[in-house]
Amino acid sequence: MAASGEARRVLVYGGRGALGSRCVQAFRARNWVDTDIWVFSLKDLEVSEWVASIDVVENEEASASVVVKMTDSFTEQADQVTADVGKLLGDQKVDAILCVAGGWAGGNAKSKSLFKNCDMMWKQSMWTSTISSHLA
Repeated sequence: MAASGEARRVLVYGGRGALGSRCVQAFRARNWVDTDIWVFSLKDLEVSEWVASIDVVENEEASASVVVKMTDSFTEQADQVTADVGKLLGDQKVDAILCVAGGWAGGNAKSKSLFKNCDMMWKQSMWTSTISSHLA
């Protein structure tokens, strides 16, 4: 964790969803982000505090956004997120990684949408948790 006066950085996986957007707003409200700049690479900028969002849609309130494609395979998404976060951070570290992405779909095993719903839940919950743990 950053000491007082040191840079503070957080990644929010699912940073554009209902909970994730509120997390981004909460960190911004506590000065974890410079709202006057758009951060693409921390190596090129002197930024002391920032919050980055990882989601299927850009979060314009975040300092930076990593946008993933739901059409990618698990390994493609993991490789892309890892590479994009690596470009953002360079040799810097983060103080926290919050994985708030997720989804749930109801139904039963006889439902025609069972496999589609399971696929969506795995992508939104398992993939994001696994990639977040790898980033940590």
